[in-house]
Amino acid sequence: MTLRSIGGVNLSVTALAVAGPHAADFSVAGSCTAGSELQSVTILQAGGSCDVAVSFQPAAGGARNATITLTYAGATTFPSAQAIALSGQGTAPLVPAAAIDPVYIDFGEIVRNATSAPRTIVLANPGTAPLLVGSLSVTGQHAGEFGLSGTCMGAALPLQIGAGGSCTVVVDFTPQGLELRNAELRIQHNAAGSPGLVALTGVGVAPTCAAAAANASSRPSPVRRPGEVDHAVPRVGRAPAATGWRDPGSPSPTAATRAFRRQALGWSSSSIPGWFTIS
Repeated sequence: MTLRSIGGVNLSVTALAVAGPHAADFSVAGSCTAGSELQSVTILQAGGSCDVAVSFQPAAGGARNATITLTYAGATTFPSAQAIALSGQGTAPLVPAAAIDPVYIDFGEIVRNATSAPRTIVLANPGTAPLLVGSLSVTGQHAGEFGLSGTCMGAALPLQIGAGGSCTVVVDFTPQGLELRNAELRIQHNAAGSPGLVALTGVGVAPTCAAAAANASSRPSPVRRPGEVDHAVPRVGRAPAATGWRDPGSPSPTAATRAFRRQALGWSSSSIPGWFTIS
């Protein structure tokens, strides 16, 4: 703003002050002032002028108000003090933010070389400016055992997530060894708190007996070929029941019983046929 002497006489400005509830949000400069203070006495010749520049930097959102008061002498038609109202509106700064959920995933026990069910991580931007993702990577001793996919991974980097937007990172675990396996997902971005970290853990375990038995039960049963006979196995006396032998006259073996079938080997007729149980 410009202060001008128009009364035909010299004007002495003796004070310039900013006051009010948000005075600290407003600062002054210009030829009428020395820094933010009024020059000791500013003398304006008749018809002369000086300038006062006001800047506004709100410390918080919402309406901000203050007043500049000028005190002067020599005026004949104006009061000796004049107040000028200052006002402005503070708004939230436009900044990105990063919210990662969850920040820890435990895959539990997974059979070695098998792949776990996928787990999903959400990367969101609750800020007011775009969030830029520079890189997503898994680091650590067992980093190669954790795989990444999802919408965060499908775009070229840097990935931009608009205010209020989000994307997903899908992680799976394929242990290559036994015992505890650890790694860490690192997300580099342009918001506070970068990089974002997600701890990944799981335990590799050996296949169980039940799994091995299931695999064995899925094998096909032997098929008798033309010319093959139940092969006679010589024995003396009666073997204990636990060995799985049975007399030829007993009922057919159960589905768990398999007869050794081979081409007749010319064994003597005194051989006693029998069956052997394979479990």
